[in-house]
Amino acid sequence: MTFCKQFWQTLGVVALGALVSATAMGQVTTRNVTAGGAATSTKIVPGGSASIDVRLDVGTLLTTGTGLVGTVFTLSQVTPGTSGFFSITGRSFVGSPFNNAASGTPDSTVLFPPSNLLDPTNDDNLGRSTTGLTPTPPAANTLAANLTLTASATTPLGVYTFNETPIVSSATDDAANDYDMSTGAAYSITVGQTLTINKTGTGTGTVTADTGAINCGGTCSDIYPGTVVTLTATPSVGSTFLGWIGFGCLGTGTCVVTVDQAETITADFTVTAAILPPTISKSFGAANIAVGATTSLTFNIGNPNASTLTGIGFNDAFPAGLVVSTPNGLVGSCGGGTITAVQGATSISLSAATLAGGANCSFSVNVTANTAGTKNNTTGAVTSVEGGTGGTASASVTVAGIAAPTIAKSFAPNNVVVGGTSTLSFTVTNPNPSNAFTGVAFTDTLPAGVVVSTPNALTGSCGGGTITATAGSGVVSLAGASLAANSSCVFTVNVTATSNGTKVNITSAVTSVEGGTGNAASATLTVGIAAPIPTLQQWALWMLSLLMLIVAGVMMYSRRKN
Repeated sequence: MTFCKQFWQTLGVVALGALVSATAMGQVTTRNVTAGGAATSTKIVPGGSASIDVRLDVGTLLTTGTGLVGTVFTLSQVTPGTSGFFSITGRSFVGSPFNNAASGTPDSTVLFPPSNLLDPTNDDNLGRSTTGLTPTPPAANTLAANLTLTASATTPLGVYTFNETPIVSSATDDAANDYDMSTGAAYSITVGQTLTINKTGTGTGTVTADTGAINCGGTCSDIYPGTVVTLTATPSVGSTFLGWIGFGCLGTGTCVVTVDQAETITADFTVTAAILPPTISKSFGAANIAVGATTSLTFNIGNPNASTLTGIGFNDAFPAGLVVSTPNGLVGSCGGGTITAVQGATSISLSAATLAGGANCSFSVNVTANTAGTKNNTTGAVTSVEGGTGGTASASVTVAGIAAPTIAKSFAPNNVVVGGTSTLSFTVTNPNPSNAFTGVAFTDTLPAGVVVSTPNALTGSCGGGTITATAGSGVVSLAGASLAANSSCVFTVNVTATSNGTKVNITSAVTSVEGGTGNAASATLTVGIAAPIPTLQQWALWMLSLLMLIVAGVMMYSRRKN
């Protein structure tokens, strides 16, 4: 391509302006990319090589040319301003094959000795005569040349940019027209050292860098031109980052390194022991209570871990017929949490408690049973921020219904004659251990032939109730009495028998407001007829008869003796 150089050397300023105008028409544009790819940059270590494809976008030719037959490339180092850090080799593809007889130059010819360093003033890097070669027609993305830039072992770390030298780099078509090749973005080569990330341990995690491509994860190494890199280790769920190994990094914070030499840093991840949820248990203070009775309900919360649990909470909705007592009798606390136990409410809750590793807490609240039956009480699941959701707790209490009042009665004595008097006793009992009675009442209608004596000789009382026993009447009654839990009352009244016979006396059923209807009481009084008093004549006849019996006896005795 000596004609191409001569063309440029003889071309004047006017011609140069024409060429610039032609370039503006976009007829030949260069693009420098990675070999076989599209990237405009690459990274190598000292002594490494970068392979660059020079590609042309060739538009309509100026005149009668049917295609390019040759190119001349001068690749200049744009930054830094000094050069001499790379050697360059390459080959041209435009106008290939180069084993054309007219040129006598085979394809495999190295166009510039690799021992020579890149010289930005040398415009003969790939210059050669291509006269008579087969033209390359206008096309986009045509491979014009492949260049290899090799850094020396002493090439300073840094970023180097390259581009075709304006004016000197040109192309020629088969009509002997030369084209200045307009340049695209500069191609950059980063010469640096390799930073490699390894991961060790039983756990998993990711290491990322604040610059470059490291995201390990997937990409665990990159080349850096002596720059400062900050590494951050992030453990996966269920793992813990134990620390850094290598390159002077310690602890579990970020690792800041200056990558001015090849270095490997290891991140140590370990599997974290599973954090267990809190535990919960509960119990009633008594296994059996009566309706209306109160018992304690105790909760125990535990942290089975070595580490602290926060945000511990649960809710306990009571079964029907069970409420928080008034007052609630709250005793104890739980890790600074809020215990909600409103008087008369049907639930208890705990929220926002904190327990250190291995710690426990306990609190109790009084509850009252309003209905009978077995009360099976199961809490909601206990939870915490760190340990998640735990189990539930269950307990049962049996609530017995309120027993009815009882009544008993008796006559003393239980045998009298007509006209005789007996004491009639009544005993009324509240058998419930926890429930008081009000409105206790009964009526006792005396059997025929028995009436309340005159006077009635009433003794005793019964819970402030009204005892009615009118002299001469046939009825004894009690109304409006009150009996404390597990208590009794006794009262008596005299009755008189007015006729003989067996007198069976049965009361009505005893009742109360709380206990309902109880039993009836029964007792029997036997009434006989009194013997009549003898008259004086009857007494004289009895005495005469007795005297005659005595005389007769004496006479019989005397005869036998004689």
